[in-house]
Order: sequence, then C-alpha cells, then structure tokens
Amino acid sequence: MEQSGNQGDSAATRLVTLALLADGDFGRVDIGLLERLSAFDLLDVQREEFAAAAQAYCGELRAGAAESDATPCLGVGVQGIRALLAAIRDRRQQREIAGLIFRIVRADALIHTAESLLLWEALDVWKLRLADVVAGAAGKDDRHAELRPPRVFRRRRGQASASSVPLGEPVYA
Repeated sequence: MEQSGNQGDSAATRLVTLALLADGDFGRVDIGLLERLSAFDLLDVQREEFAAAAQAYCGELRAGAAESDATPCLGVGVQGIRALLAAIRDRRQQREIAGLIFRIVRADALIHTAESLLLWEALDVWKLRLADVVAGAAGKDDRHAELRPPRVFRRRRGQASASSVPLGEPVYA
C-alpha cells in the first residue's frame, strides 16, 4: 500500500515538473515559482527533495528527447501523461495538483501548447471542470486577486470569446 502512495507522490512531482518545463524552457525548473505558489506544502515534499527528483526526471526527459528528436515535454506523449495522471487517485490531491498546474500555466501569462495539453489531460482524466480548478486556485492565490481562465479557455453560449479562435471552430472549455 505504501508503494502506491510513493508512486502517486512521484507522479505528482513529475506532473509539476512537466508543468514547469512545458513553457519550452527545458533547462530551467523554477523552484522560486514553486515556493511562491506554496507547492512544496501541497506536494508534502522538501524543497531539496523536489529539486533532486525534478532534476532526475529532467535527465530522463533529456535522454528520451535525444533519442526521439522531440521537444522534451511533448516527448513524454499523451499516454505518458495519462499514466502519470492515473497514478494519483485521491480526489482532493487531483484537484490540488490541477489547481497548481493551472497556477503554473498562468504564472508567465502565456499559454504554450504543452501547458494546455497537460492541463486539459488532467481535467479529462480526473473528470474535473475548469471552473472548479480555477475556483480552488483562486483560494490559494497569495494576492487574493480573482483568477479567471485565460481568454482562450472561456466561451459564451454558441460563440468563442477569444479573438484568436475563429468563430466556426470549437473552443475547448
């Protein structure tokens, strides 16, 4: 039973590492951002332990990317992401990790393809709604500012609200 908990903890660390790497900056895991987001408390891990685990996982991703000539984060593939997500079975932890991923995605005010893929896979596999994740993330924001989904995630009944999405194409929300 304890092994399953360790697998979930490892999966959570790997998912957070993927969220940090998904913006394309493969050489840098922003530990300072995780401190600001109180991620170490949420993950129940020490800063140094997380850094060591993230560095080891980055090494695995580099090796895999070198073999496949893919970008590191996308080189994991959807099946790999889904396997990590499936390892976390606790609903509360799923919501917290999804909220943390959302806050990491919003940290640089840009949404990269790999970040979007990771977040949407988490929502799909864990059967979560974006509104619930956003509401949970807003309660943890240090500035107490209202967090809203980025424009590309919002839609109005029957039409897209983001100017970058043509009206005829579906918006995933």
